[in-house]
Amino acid sequence: MNYYLHPNRAKENCSGPFYTVDIGCDCGCGLPEEFATSLLKNTNDRRWQTYFFKQPESQAELELAIKVVNLCPIHDIRYGGKDPEIISQISSGQSDYEVNAQGVVVLNQEHT
Repeated sequence: MNYYLHPNRAKENCSGPFYTVDIGCDCGCGLPEEFATSLLKNTNDRRWQTYFFKQPESQAELELAIKVVNLCPIHDIRYGGKDPEIISQISSGQSDYEVNAQGVVVLNQEHT
């Protein structure tokens, strides 16, 4: 596995570096799911958990996934991969890894 496995990763997420955290409930706005219908769904239950049912497979889907991670931090949509180019496009706090001053990809301090 080449991505961080967050301890609160929602069980509905498919395998891969883009995921959502299970916070027990969701605000229910539906914006991320509407914005990225090819990648995200919600559980349609009391939790209304947003989750990735599919990881990006094309450049267009990758750009969409990055945008949705940056769209709404309330949903805790995250990137757990180690690609420095993608990390540089992710809002602060929404990526599990960071690129340090030496240019090395390291786990964010919040996860240690």
